[in-house]
Amino acid sequence: MAGGDLLFGREFIMTIGAVKIAINPTTKVTKDSFGNTIGVPSAVRPLRVDFKVEKTIQSSPNKATVEIYNVKNETRSAMQENGAVCIIEAGYVENFGQIFKGQLEYSNTVNNGTDWITSFQSSDGAVARRTSRINETFAPGSQIKDVLKSVAQSLRVEMGNASEAFDGGDFRKGITEFTKGVTLSGKSADILDKLTKTTGLEWSIQDGQLQVLKSGKTVERETEIVSVGSGMIGSPELGEKNQLKVTSLMRATFYPGQKIKISSKQFDGYFKIHSLTHRGSTWGNDWITEMECKEAK
Repeated sequence: MAGGDLLFGREFIMTIGAVKIAINPTTKVTKDSFGNTIGVPSAVRPLRVDFKVEKTIQSSPNKATVEIYNVKNETRSAMQENGAVCIIEAGYVENFGQIFKGQLEYSNTVNNGTDWITSFQSSDGAVARRTSRINETFAPGSQIKDVLKSVAQSLRVEMGNASEAFDGGDFRKGITEFTKGVTLSGKSADILDKLTKTTGLEWSIQDGQLQVLKSGKTVERETEIVSVGSGMIGSPELGEKNQLKVTSLMRATFYPGQKIKISSKQFDGYFKIHSLTHRGSTWGNDWITEMECKEAK
């Protein structure tokens, strides 16, 4: 897909609670879950939506910011329930899927000339980081994998691959147990940060589920190719801390921790996605995924 084709074939769906807004600028269909056509007349232009989804393999929460112009009052009121589940699906028709799942944290509507702009800010795992706590004592000889599981469970999110990753062992320096026992008290996320750093693991929350990886390892997903022929935009650039920055047409299947193959004139090899940003505007040129990667081991 190149040139003028970049503006076509885009799709976007945002669901907050029981309310859904679906937009396909190609066919100029813009509807809410009440079945109403919303925004300006579809024969003129589709509803304007600007969005940014930021995801990382770090334990800091993934974030989504969405601005929708001129939403009907009925729809806007039904969507402004803080804490409601927020799901965002986007991409091109041939590569469309879920790019974010979290909780709505904040919404606001402001007037800008003839436009009413409603902003939605959501996060994935922020509530768990802020509120989950643990206060537990583990006896001498307690297995590190069991302690890690208890701390992870206290976060009160789905375990994802955490149990399997902890059971796999092979922790840094070969440590397997707390010979003198240990008492853990405080925020679950802070304690999990310290334990995973000590044991050579990294954790994050992806779409409401824990993701745990050994440092430098990748998630078990299909390795995708990023090249000029598969949607790469411009040339990859080497940034700080040897992170390679690469931009592609938006692909919903890109995922933090995933291994990808980058093929360009300067770089040709396998890399691990450390962070990514999906960025789109139904009235602009952006419908892209920006990634920061490191060479995969």
